[in-house]
Amino acid sequence: MKLFLLSLVLLMSLSAIAKEKKSDNDAFFKNLSEYNPSIQISVREKNDKDFLKKSTVSLSDFNKNLTATPFVVMKHPVYADKPVKYDGFYFNDVAKLINKKLKIKNPKNYIYSIWASDNFSAFVTNEDLASGKAFLAWHEMEFADPKNKTEDLLWTKIEKHGSPGPFYLVWDNPEKTYWQKWPFKIAEITLISKDVANKFTKLKPKDDFVLNKGYNLVLKNCTSCHQVAKTGFAQMGPDLKDLANLKEEKDFLKQIRQPMGKMLPFTSDVLSDDDVGAIYTYLKQVK
Repeated sequence: MKLFLLSLVLLMSLSAIAKEKKSDNDAFFKNLSEYNPSIQISVREKNDKDFLKKSTVSLSDFNKNLTATPFVVMKHPVYADKPVKYDGFYFNDVAKLINKKLKIKNPKNYIYSIWASDNFSAFVTNEDLASGKAFLAWHEMEFADPKNKTEDLLWTKIEKHGSPGPFYLVWDNPEKTYWQKWPFKIAEITLISKDVANKFTKLKPKDDFVLNKGYNLVLKNCTSCHQVAKTGFAQMGPDLKDLANLKEEKDFLKQIRQPMGKMLPFTSDVLSDDDVGAIYTYLKQVK
């Protein structure tokens, strides 16, 4: 009798799990049938305030013009090096579609500025695209954490940020590209002329080892989220010049190691105390 009851409980549990899975699948496919997010695309030339051309490209445009394909990030840096399988499009193909839609004759003269709805901004160059495979994902096929799905059942939630949708740029070489070139919540892609993109050079210090070290570290690690002396496209965090002026160096270091808000911490294996000191010294002298 006990064996019968245990078998009955097991069958009921399996049935409940199956119903829950079917319910999730039904909701998932309903979401897919109604889901058509879009990205604003544009061109900037001459100065960073002029948009010469504007348009949009939607998921249905991608599906109509490109071949959707699965893509696996074997060790995903956001999800503790777990493998994640995505559905989407290779970014080289996405770029060709954008260039065609905006009638760009010479794409090599531009850099892709990818802006997220949380004000994160990433620069992707043609050299970046030549060095690894970039992929524009629009949902996960095999989840990093099935117990931590977003409400639309399309993604695994990211700590402090929630859903990475509607689009997420991932790469096959995170050791070279993470995290500066992994924007999620993608809302806009702008082709920026190299003259405009190089405007940070006006902030480059003269020959000084520490100041140049700080400058290069800021470009590499900070400008995706912050402006410097009102220079840059990102607005996710405060202007770094203002932040440095308001804080002592020890407090600036604490902000880097134990940040508030959505900022992720920089550990000492990414930025040493000397690196942070060079950044602080550089920012204090920026005019």
